[in-house]
Amino acid sequence: MLPDKQWANKLVLISTVGLLIMSAACRFKVAQHPDVPGNEAPADTILQRTRNIDSLVVLAETYEQAGNKAGAIKIFQKLGRLSRESDNLVKAIEFHNRALSLAEEINDTNEIISCLNQIGTNYRRIGAYEDAATYHYKALQYSEQPYDATPEIILKNKVISLNGIGNIYLMLDNLDAAHATFLAALEGETQLGSDLGMAINYANIGAIFESKEMYDSARVYYEHSMKLNRLANSALGISLCHNHFGRLAELRGDWNEALGEYHAAYDIMDKGADRWHWMEACLSIIRVNIEKGDLKTAAAYIDRAETTAKELRSNDYSALVYKAKYSYFEKKGDFRRALDNYILSRHYADSTLNLKNVNHIHNLRVLYETERKEVEIRALKNEKQLMRWLAIFGAALFLLTIGISFFLWRWTTQKKRLAEKQKQIAEQQIIQLQ
Repeated sequence: MLPDKQWANKLVLISTVGLLIMSAACRFKVAQHPDVPGNEAPADTILQRTRNIDSLVVLAETYEQAGNKAGAIKIFQKLGRLSRESDNLVKAIEFHNRALSLAEEINDTNEIISCLNQIGTNYRRIGAYEDAATYHYKALQYSEQPYDATPEIILKNKVISLNGIGNIYLMLDNLDAAHATFLAALEGETQLGSDLGMAINYANIGAIFESKEMYDSARVYYEHSMKLNRLANSALGISLCHNHFGRLAELRGDWNEALGEYHAAYDIMDKGADRWHWMEACLSIIRVNIEKGDLKTAAAYIDRAETTAKELRSNDYSALVYKAKYSYFEKKGDFRRALDNYILSRHYADSTLNLKNVNHIHNLRVLYETERKEVEIRALKNEKQLMRWLAIFGAALFLLTIGISFFLWRWTTQKKRLAEKQKQIAEQQIIQLQ
C-alpha cells in the first residue's frame, strides 16, 4: 500500500495530464481548419499555469502529432527554459533542438532565431564556447536577413544574438571584441527603450572596464545598471549588480563591504530556482572568507558549491570550485590536497579555454564579417550594374528620341516641299489653260 501523500500526488499528476490531453484533443479539431483563429499557438493559459515538465512533454507531442507545429514549438521552448532553470542543461538543449527542427520545417525565421540563441545560451553555460558561438552567429546571420516580423522584433532578435556573442568574448578575455559587441547591443536596446536590456549591457560594459582595472568607470556603468534593473523590477539584475559592487569592494580589500554585497546577491538568488547565477555569489563568499581566514564558513559554502557545479555540469564553475578548494587547503597547510585540487582546476579550465576553441570562435567572427561584406559587395555590384543598365537605357532612349525627331523633321520638310511643288504645278496648269 502506498502512503496517502503518494496517492494524492499521483492523482494530481494523472488529473493534470488528463486535462492537458483533453485540451490538446479539443484543439486537434481546430488544427484541421487553418482558417480558425487561434490555431497557430497553444492556449496561453496552459503554458502560463503549467510548469510540470512531463505534462508539457505530453502536450507538445500531442500538438506535434496533430500538425500544430507552431503550438509545439512554443511548448518545447518553454520546456527548454524550465530545464535550464532546473539546471538540466543537457535536457534544455534537447528541447530547444526539437523546437528548432519544427521551426525550420515551417520556415518560421523568428522562432528559428529564438531557438538558436537559446541553444547558444545553454552551451555557453556548460562552457562549450565553440558550440555556443556557432549558434549565436547563426542567429545573428538570420536576424540580418529580411523576414516577416515587426521592426522591434527584428531588432530585439539581433540584440539578443549580439549579447550572447559579447558574453562569449568576455569569458575568453577578448575585451575589445566584447566591448564593440556590447556597445552595438546597447544601442539596439536604447532604440527599443528596454530598461532591462540596457541594464544588462551596462553591466557587461562595466565588467569590461573592471577587467581593464578601470574601476571608477566600471562603478559608473554598474550604477546605471542597478538603476535600470530596479526600474525593470529584475531580481536577477539587482542580484548581479550586488555581485559587481562586491567585487569592486573586494579589489579594494574591504572584506566586510564585499561580504555584505555578496550576501545580498546570495539571498536574492537563493530564493529562486536559478542556481547558475546563485553560484557566482556563493563562490564569491567562499573566496572572501578564505582571504579573511574564516575557513569554517568557507568550508560550508564549498560543499554546496561543489554539489551544484556537478549538477550544472559546468566546466567553468567546476574549475572555480576546485580553485577555491585549492586556496582553502593551501590556507590550512594541507599542500598535498591543495595540489590535487589545483590540478583539477586547471583540467576544467583548459577544457574550455583551449587554443582550438578560441581560434574557432575567432574564425566564426571572421567568417560572419566576411559573409556580411560579401553581401554588401554583391549589393553594391548589383547597384552599379543597375546604374550601368540605366545609363545604357537612357543613352539608347536619348538616341531613339533624336532619331525619331530627325525622322519627323525630314518627313514634315519633305511633305511641305511636295505640297509646294504640287501647288506650283497646279498654278502652271491653270496658266496654260488660260
